[in-house]
Amino acid sequence: MMKKIFLLLPVLALFFASCEEDNNWEYNPNRTDIIVQNTNVYLLDPGASASIEADATATEVNTNVGVTVSLSSGKGTFTATKSQLGISSVDDTKQVEFTATINGYVSYAYAIFTMMDPLSVSEPGAVILNSVNDTITYEIDAASTTPDAITVMQKINSGSAVEVSKTGGWDVSSDDIVFSGDEFAEGDTVTYSVTATNANGSVSHSVSFVVGKYTFPASDNFTLSQDTMAYDFVDGAFVKVSNVDSSDIARVVVPGQSVGFTSLGSAEFVKTTEAVYTTADVNTIEDEFNSGVAVTTVNDATVDEYYIYKTVRIVDTNTITYYGLLKITELQGAFAGQEDQVAISFERKYLE
Repeated sequence: MMKKIFLLLPVLALFFASCEEDNNWEYNPNRTDIIVQNTNVYLLDPGASASIEADATATEVNTNVGVTVSLSSGKGTFTATKSQLGISSVDDTKQVEFTATINGYVSYAYAIFTMMDPLSVSEPGAVILNSVNDTITYEIDAASTTPDAITVMQKINSGSAVEVSKTGGWDVSSDDIVFSGDEFAEGDTVTYSVTATNANGSVSHSVSFVVGKYTFPASDNFTLSQDTMAYDFVDGAFVKVSNVDSSDIARVVVPGQSVGFTSLGSAEFVKTTEAVYTTADVNTIEDEFNSGVAVTTVNDATVDEYYIYKTVRIVDTNTITYYGLLKITELQGAFAGQEDQVAISFERKYLE
């Protein structure tokens, strides 16, 4: 029995030695990695163009997509068409295996090539009827192959798209599409499409927006009291009592009975509705004012009343008219003998 054991030991030693010799290609403590860079592929590119770097003794790198890369001093370029990689749409990926024989051993690397979108188009933000110099910006990624041409199209609602031209043509790297809100009607849905094209393909993006009302963009709150008796609508500031006659609105107190407001200058007030105040449509505010009864004094104000105001300024002999909206938000006491504690608070909407 002992003799049989001794005979097996040399056989097992030979078996393990053979296994170690067969697997030397999998483990090499001196193995040099293959470095693959620039693995993004853009829709406007002909394909991939990645830099390869390996040990200086390596003469070529093989791949699993049928491309062999020749190396010079361990460096070369891997090029493959989109068809060879099997990618055609944004976010498509392909894992490529790279192998090279270095000092008798096989080194390898894996790289994932990803199809990227080279075109970005910004949103214009809110577009309203009176807006000017609204801008949509497009840009081609600097790493992408440059397009041969850029085409911009505009479509309003369900109408036909029309091409938008630019003097000198659209820049093939980046440019601004500039327009104004008053080119459209309130409620129009406007779509701008940008298409970049070259011999390798094309890519398009669209942005849409709805043209909004021309509304009062600014607002503030102020309180007329014993200390702040008057307010200037144009400057948006309180007026000292000594100069109260230069203001647009001042506090009125009927002792023990009511609190209200009055104009000490050119301001006039027309009572209106919550709907008009909420909509705050600049384009209709003048008609709303003219359709009502203008007053210069309201002796007995009530919380949640709404008014349109109109005031004027003369600048270099030119008369400038200002409109805005007022909401009464709070009334504080009107008791006899306590007039110094009486106050009226407003919320205001106006044009800056």
